[in-house]
Parts: sequence; C-alpha cells; structure tokens
Amino acid sequence: MPLNIRSMCYLPLLLLAITLSLPTQSHAANSPITFDAIAASVNGKAVTCYDIQEDMNIMQKQLKEQGKQDIPLKRLYQRALDGQIMWKLQQAQASKLGIHVAQDEIDNAIQKVEKSNHLQAGQLKEVLKTQGIDYPSYVKTLKKSMLRNKLMNIAVRSRIKISEESIQEYYRKYLEHPKARREIRVAQIFIAVKDAKDTIKKAYALAQKVEQKLQHHEDFKKLVSLYSNTSDSSTGGDMGWFFPGGLAPNFAEVFQLSVGEHSHIIRSQRGFHILQVEDERWKTPQTGKAYDEVHARHILMKVPNNADVTTRAKIMNRIQHLAQDLKHASDEVFATRAKEVSQGPSGQRGGDLGWFKRGQMVPAFEKVAFSLKAGETSGVVKSQFGFHIIHVIQHRHVDPNSLLARHDQIQQALTTAEMQNQVPRWLSNLKSKASIKTHSCDQIISFKPTADIAPVAVKKINPVPVMKAKESLETPEQAILAWKRAWESQDINAYFSHYSDSFTPESRFATRDAWKIYKRRVIGKQKSIHIQLRQTHIQHIDPQHIRIDFIQNYVTNSLHEQSHKVLHMQLEHNTWKITREKTIL
Repeated sequence: MPLNIRSMCYLPLLLLAITLSLPTQSHAANSPITFDAIAASVNGKAVTCYDIQEDMNIMQKQLKEQGKQDIPLKRLYQRALDGQIMWKLQQAQASKLGIHVAQDEIDNAIQKVEKSNHLQAGQLKEVLKTQGIDYPSYVKTLKKSMLRNKLMNIAVRSRIKISEESIQEYYRKYLEHPKARREIRVAQIFIAVKDAKDTIKKAYALAQKVEQKLQHHEDFKKLVSLYSNTSDSSTGGDMGWFFPGGLAPNFAEVFQLSVGEHSHIIRSQRGFHILQVEDERWKTPQTGKAYDEVHARHILMKVPNNADVTTRAKIMNRIQHLAQDLKHASDEVFATRAKEVSQGPSGQRGGDLGWFKRGQMVPAFEKVAFSLKAGETSGVVKSQFGFHIIHVIQHRHVDPNSLLARHDQIQQALTTAEMQNQVPRWLSNLKSKASIKTHSCDQIISFKPTADIAPVAVKKINPVPVMKAKESLETPEQAILAWKRAWESQDINAYFSHYSDSFTPESRFATRDAWKIYKRRVIGKQKSIHIQLRQTHIQHIDPQHIRIDFIQNYVTNSLHEQSHKVLHMQLEHNTWKITREKTIL
C-alpha cells in the first residue's frame, strides 16, 4: 500500500501548506545534469537553466500523472523561474536571520514520518524506493520545506498580534455552545497583481479566463499548475483544512460551498483568488474533565554528560546557594535572576514557562511545581535536563470548554487567517527590494511541446566556466555534514581531509602529528560512532571565514558525551576547511 506522501511531508506552514515535489528515480535518470547557463541573477546569486529544467520536468511529470496533456511549456518555464527566484530570496533572508535546519531536525522529521506510517526506523528509504521516489531528493525537499516553515514563522507569524476582543468574539461565535462543526479542505488559484492599473486589468482578465475554464469543467488542479501564483503549485493550490473563522474575512463565502464547488473571483490587496472546496469532514466537540494548570518560572543549570564528580559538585553547590538566596524572592526578583543565570531557552523571558497542565513537564519537575503555592519558590529539583529552581506564579482550574481552555487554539486559528494576507505581502515586499535580472534559456531548453509530455530536452552546448565554479562552491552546511559523515563512517583519511593544512589543534596536543595519532586511535577503536549536532549557528566573519557553534552529542558503543563545540573554517579552493576546533564543557 503506497505511503500517504501528503501526510509524510506535512509541515504546518499555514497559507503555504507545503507538500513536497518528489522526482522519481527513473525521471532523474532521464534528465542529464548540465550546468551551462544562467536563467536569472537574484541579488548576485545565480539560478541556472538546469534549475529551471529540473523544476519543469517535475511539474510535467505530475501533470502527466493527473492525465494532463498539451501543457504550454513557456508557461511552465515562467512558473519554474518565479519559484526559483522566490526560493533564492527566502534562502537569503533565512541566512540573514540566522535560520537554518540542522541534520538532527531532519532526522527527527523523518522519524515522525516513519512512525505516522507505521514503519520501522530506517525503513522509509526502502519504501520510497519501491514507489520510485528518489530518497536524497525527498530529504532535500523536506529540508527546504522546513526552512521555509521556520522563516515564515519567525519573519511573519511572530509579528502578528491578535487582540483579546477578536479571540473573545471568535469564541462567542463558534465555540461557546459546543456542537459538531464542518471543516473544509480548501484549494486556491491566485493571480497576483502589482500597483499599476494596467497590470490589475490584465490580472483580472486572466482571472476571468480561468473562471470561464472552470465553468466549462476544466480541472482545477491543472489550472493551478498553469495560472496560479502561489509559492508551490505542485500541491494543487492546497491551503489546508479550515473551520469557519479560520480564513481571512474576504474568503468567508467558501464555507457556503459544497465539495467540488468553487467561489467567484475574490479580490484582495495582493491579487485575485478563486477558491474551491476539495473535501469536508465533521468534528464533534471535544469533551473532557476539568483540569488544573500552573504558571511558573524556573532557573536551569545544565550538567554536561561528561562532567566529573568535582564539576557536578561545583554546579550543585552554586545552585543550592542560589536557591537559598531566592527562597523568599518576589516574582520580579526571580525573573531578573533567571535572565542573568538560567541556561534554559526560557531564560530570556525571565524563566517564564507559561501555563502548563500535568503531563506536559517531566515528572520530577511537575511534582514540585504543582505542590508549591502561588508565590513560593522550590529548593533544588533534579531532572534529566539538569538542576532547577522553580517559582510558582499562579494556579488555576480550567473548564475544557471555556474561553480560557480554548484561548491558544483560537489565537492560532486567527493567526493562520491573518497569515493568508501577511505572507504574500511579505514575499512581494521581499521581491520588490531585490535586484533581479533574468536571462534567456531558449538556447538550452527546447520549448517544442510533445504529445506525451516528455522531460524537457536540453541541448548540448559548451558549459560556461564561471558557472562550473559557482556550482562547485561548497556551502558551510555541506562541509559540516560531510565532516560529520566521515567521522561516523570512521574514514580517518576523509575525516582529516576536512582540516586545513594551517589547522592548529587544541593546546593539550603538543603537535599536529600528536593530534592525528590521538584521533586515529580514538576513532579506530570504536565499534560504532554516531554524531548528533543540535542548535547549529553559522556566523559569517567575512567571505572567506566562518564560525560554527553547535551542541554535539557523541555516542559510541561505550560512551555518550555532550559538549558545546566551536569550529573556525576558511574557504580554500571552494571548500570549507577547519582551521581551529574548540570544545566548551
């Protein structure tokens, strides 16, 4: 039974509702890779004609599988070009904001996919192979979707503020009196416009043309592929599932439609939309028992896995003194100290953990938090994360059907609705500020249509040397991943190849040769090595030098060690090499 690829790839990106576009292995074999011309330059970053060719081939294959023939290749080319330009802009913005996707995040996402599809660990690769799906391409597109998710959440979602009045109104209208509610899956065709009046007229004329095609029963998904300006047409314009009130107000009419019906042309600030109801389901109201919640702060001091007895004693002594000092502290004083010393992610918020109920925290922490009265502060509490001091702000008893219990759910729904306006506006603004130059791929890509939608043909021409250099430039992410893989595979020569000739080992090694002897012995004697990198942050010092910080979990058959690591790297012949390596306990 085929896997549910949509559920496998689901990452909640609100409006964008990204589903992966997965090239099959047979398709990849029929598409020769040629880095031979530039289709566009986006703030100095090149989009190659090969990039466009590959995306066109994927779109063509998907359309063919849907029974769509006679597709205008020029239109597919423009769609692929627009998509690549937007992706370059998003990549640059993510880099600017320090957003990245670590390998362990991808591993966790794949584990969730396997679990949700009832697969054993590591089985996904083989199952995808049986369905003709190229696993490296799957992982690459998964990472791309996860990066987009993070970017939209940080750049757009985090800035949206929903008023308490709006939350209360939603509750009164939809949730105050629990009853079964209809949830619909919505898809859209979106025709973007700019400010110029002639552009608006052209866009509206195109929207009318699409509407007429729908009235003549042409396939909605085919029209999405050909005309829609959404970020990923491969999803068939899928926006996801929505309850009433979960879409922007100007889209509200869609809730009156039956499955298979489409809306009239809907105008928004950014263009014209035609929405269609793809599916529906009814959700019965959730019933449950009332429960208690606690609002608390904490201070966390971590203990490294490799810490010796003396180090552990020092950390314990420090937090015991701190707990004694804060025993009768006010909430304000506790928050100030948490900002100063807490090593947990909540430290910047004064240790504020918000409201939580039983089952959301580890047992040792939860037991103490619920036993304290409002205003009380605990002694030292030990958990697998380290040592804690807990300060309780308030307790409350929650009715599961109350506004209090539904507050966060409503806020999320209204934020999702607002994202439908804000994301395209943000992307449009990103594009308007960019330096974009487009070039022709006519000499590279053949635009002659074929009856069975064969892969886009590529003419043989002499490659441009500059483009070869561009394509061979290693990214910091590729470098750190290759270093990690060489270490895990215990390929000592490959491992050493990631270090610069100018590499200086830590001071405990007298010479570079001494460091190499030590590494050969330690790496070679292990039966297995697994490296997990978390919280990776790449800082670009200048075009030739970077600093990479990360938390490293080092696991062998006999040892599990966690440390904070810093690598300094420099660019040598288009490859990033390690010049310094430091471990911080």
